[in-house]
Amino acid sequence: MASKEIKNELKSARESIQNKDYHAALKHCKAVLKLDKTNYNAFVFVGVASIELGKPEQAQAAYKKAIDINPENILAWQGLASLHEKEPEFGKKEDVIEVYGRLMKHYESSDNKKWSEIVLKLVDVHKSLKNIEEALNLLKLLQDGDCEKDQYLLWCKSIALLQENQGSLTSIQKNELVNAYRHVLHGNIQASDETRQYFQDYINLLLDDATFSVQDILSEAKRMKDVFEKDEFPLNILAKLYLEQILELNDEECLIYEELLALNAESYLAYLGLGKVKLFEKDFTPAEEYLKNGLQHLPNSSLGWYFLSQTQLLHHQYEDVFNSCTKGLDSLKNDESLYNQDLVFSNLSLCKAKSSSRLGKEGIAAAIVQLKELSSLQPNNLDGHIELGKIFVRINNVEAAKKCLENALNVEKTSSRCSILEGEIFAAEGQFENAETSFLHGIELQQDVAESYLNLGKLYWKAEGKWRTQKDKCLNCLLKAAKLDPYNSSIFLYLGHFYQIVGLDSNKALRCYKKAHDLNPFCDETGEALGDVYMSSGLE
Repeated sequence: MASKEIKNELKSARESIQNKDYHAALKHCKAVLKLDKTNYNAFVFVGVASIELGKPEQAQAAYKKAIDINPENILAWQGLASLHEKEPEFGKKEDVIEVYGRLMKHYESSDNKKWSEIVLKLVDVHKSLKNIEEALNLLKLLQDGDCEKDQYLLWCKSIALLQENQGSLTSIQKNELVNAYRHVLHGNIQASDETRQYFQDYINLLLDDATFSVQDILSEAKRMKDVFEKDEFPLNILAKLYLEQILELNDEECLIYEELLALNAESYLAYLGLGKVKLFEKDFTPAEEYLKNGLQHLPNSSLGWYFLSQTQLLHHQYEDVFNSCTKGLDSLKNDESLYNQDLVFSNLSLCKAKSSSRLGKEGIAAAIVQLKELSSLQPNNLDGHIELGKIFVRINNVEAAKKCLENALNVEKTSSRCSILEGEIFAAEGQFENAETSFLHGIELQQDVAESYLNLGKLYWKAEGKWRTQKDKCLNCLLKAAKLDPYNSSIFLYLGHFYQIVGLDSNKALRCYKKAHDLNPFCDETGEALGDVYMSSGLE
């Protein structure tokens, strides 16, 4: 009789739940439990009705009693899972992990679809608890298994998990994030806001990680540009990375800067980049205009000041060079995003020292101090040793210049710059044949250096005896130097000397002296020579 009554009461409880009469369901369950205190189904029905009546504590207690009665039956475990999903703030997350773990085990061999759904729910629980590794391992289970879930969506979940905790990721987890981005952004990528954001986050991740090369980042930025042709972000990345390659010009740089300027007429990167392009093309006037325009938008760009200083140096505007390098070095202190910061620092320091050495005795003294500091920090900096040696030659400290040459040769045995310094040392010691040999060797190594031809021209001009008679050699060297460096006042000074004294052509001499004076109005020797020509010609 009791068994039949229990069966009827359970049937009534089920029907009451179906009819959403949860209070009635609880009454029927209570009747069952009076007759059978360990009735599994009654406790499960109590759990179901209690959830719907907003009594999570009662529901949880009922399900747990059911599990104590029969832990192998899945219904109570499902009920606890349902309780968590309807009342996510109730109970402990650790308890939910146990519940989903039990359901995973149950469905693993019987229902792949339900198993996948439970795994994803467990991923979300671990994610809420910041259990990154556990969540990742579960996602890998889905990715590696015979899962009905879309692999793309699984990788997206991995990205969301890792991106949300990016500040606390281990190096292995960072690699996992990079791997997830690569899976999402491979193959036939469709342009969408989601894809755009993934690309941006991915590239920013690469930029923040020193283990990835510039070429890696350039490749990914180019891929993004192929998908999003009118998007500024990849163009900005490409422009920034190309701009930082201060010693070379990439074939596609100009196009990148032009496209960026077309999208944003006020892009400082575009202006600085076009300035760099014009500098490498030796088109100095527009180079200076572009760079100054870019620096108006971004006055703290160390790269902008560097390229401007190079333009000014090629114009031999030493005071302007000094000021630009000073601003560039000041900006560099706060420019930690540069991947080649040491290279920019050494080149700005060297350029500043070069200009300083042309600004009087105090400038020479400051340049020597700066170059010694640079050589101490970077003993393999060839240009630092060379420039210091040249300064010592100019102030007649030949022994110190020889030591600089020795240091330079230890860095690079065969260099046109070493040959030039060696020739200057020989010339200072009156060893004209050796000086000529060194200068000619420098030209053999690099034929487009005006300084080598100027040094040879000056050597032929100043030498005595048979050397003084080699007029054609002297003139040819000076003319080649003028063609390579039309902004060097010294070249036109010596051309003026040649035409005045050897060529006996006062008109050509006057034009050369005037150009030398225009380029450097502070040179006393040029001023005196120009005055002498005016006097001898009866001009004012």
